[in-house]
Amino acid sequence: MRRALLAAVVFAFPILVFADNAPDLIIHHAKVFTADPAHRSAEALAIRGNRIVAVGTNAEVMALAGDGTKRIDAEGRVVVPGFNDAHTHQGPRPEGFALSLDADPTWALTSAGIVNGTEETSGDVWIYGTIGPTLLADPSVTTRALDKASGNRKVMLESWTGHGLIFSTAAMNALHIRENAVDPPGGWYERDASNHLTGKMFEYAGWNAWRRLADTVSDDEAIEALKTYSNQALAFGITSIQNMSPMSLTRYEKVERHGPAPIRIRMIRFPMTENGRVTEGGDLPVADKERPLTMISGTKWILDGTPVEKGAALRRPYPGGGENMGRLDFPPDELKVIMKEAFDSKEQTLLHVAGDRTAAAVFDAMRAVGPAEEWRKKRLRIEHGDGLQPDLIPAAKDLGVVVVINPTHIVARAAYPAGAYMPVKSLIKAGIPIAIGSDGPMNPGLNIMLATTAPGNTAEAITREEAVDAYTRGAAFAELMENDKGTIAAGKLADLAILSQDIFHVPAEALPATTSVLTIVDGKVAYDAGKINLAVRRKSV
Repeated sequence: MRRALLAAVVFAFPILVFADNAPDLIIHHAKVFTADPAHRSAEALAIRGNRIVAVGTNAEVMALAGDGTKRIDAEGRVVVPGFNDAHTHQGPRPEGFALSLDADPTWALTSAGIVNGTEETSGDVWIYGTIGPTLLADPSVTTRALDKASGNRKVMLESWTGHGLIFSTAAMNALHIRENAVDPPGGWYERDASNHLTGKMFEYAGWNAWRRLADTVSDDEAIEALKTYSNQALAFGITSIQNMSPMSLTRYEKVERHGPAPIRIRMIRFPMTENGRVTEGGDLPVADKERPLTMISGTKWILDGTPVEKGAALRRPYPGGGENMGRLDFPPDELKVIMKEAFDSKEQTLLHVAGDRTAAAVFDAMRAVGPAEEWRKKRLRIEHGDGLQPDLIPAAKDLGVVVVINPTHIVARAAYPAGAYMPVKSLIKAGIPIAIGSDGPMNPGLNIMLATTAPGNTAEAITREEAVDAYTRGAAFAELMENDKGTIAAGKLADLAILSQDIFHVPAEALPATTSVLTIVDGKVAYDAGKINLAVRRKSV
């Protein structure tokens, strides 16, 4: 009888175990969203070791249980493949005082916060603030203003897009940024009429400073920061992240070996340009037994800014910005070199592309260095793709580009010229693979809500099923891991989450409240909210 039932499960969902090998764990009475196009839903699944071995009805899967099989009654809850955040920047910075500011604060509010921070902390503690485009563009908010407000303390104000920074003198000294600093490839320091640094830096000038700051953190502090981040991710049902850390890859890899995280991490090379555009971590192993859930692959380059600070390169001027159309971080000749390296590389290349002029330049450079049929094998990734206008979508399709969208970027739509913005539905209709990455708040429910409602752009809203597909199967495809994860199917890695509410039916505004009740990574319970009974029962004879 057991063999007959097993055969039935094999027919519907191919499995990799023999009848005599009972699963270690069964989850039953669930609403399983598999993200598998062939079999979208099920009631139960079985796990043996770190792999899923069966998916099917309650009766079919429960019939496989052995004496030691643990059973989890999901009590009708939704089970999804573990969310895979396809675009993150996890990494530490030195402990400091964080200002409590509005999204786009005034200088009066910011300076008052800095004064308060100096009164509440010692002289060696950093003061951090997240600001909007107003202060970044204000010519009076410079090193001198920060020095005066802080009494010459270390202050860093960072645009919430990450593409612009303002430092005090003490902060620049701590990071060894001198008056004679030369603009690095892909970035620039702002200077006043007397050619003195103003403390403002953009693109790779800012990213280089960001890297220096992160690398001042001790290994122990970095391990603790990664642990805290991982625990927060697991509580949301996130089992994988694709990370471009502010830390140097050598440091980040060391931290992960010394304090392995309980989530899967794709460590993506995110090279800086202080010494020219040089890649990093070439001598590091892709995998290591001391960091069993992580891998190193891919290289990320930033090609323009964002619409928020009017830095994304556009084909027409920004609203109210005169003739400003943003700028490319690298000139066309250098961009062509980047694309030639991408074409010749055996690894995936990831490109920050926010503006439509940037996208057009990328596609032109791709065609100049290699045929479309070869590019399609490489799955070049466009991160964000907010400016993929309708006329550019056919080129993206032809070249086999994968687009990683970031739903929270919808807030920048007002800064973009009239026309298509974040065309998610259009990309799916065109057959372009998409994935979802947070690039900000890690909350999958929030990002699903924004992707499925598309405020101010409802024609580009996608369904909840499409959003979850992008967060799971699509994200796995985006890192060339679709054979191992991304769906709940026999043979796939056992990474999944049991959710606190039915994300396919709750009101849209309730989605951000979604958490995980139980998160499983590599076949083991990695997070337990204490709301489900994990039982071991002997099978009746």
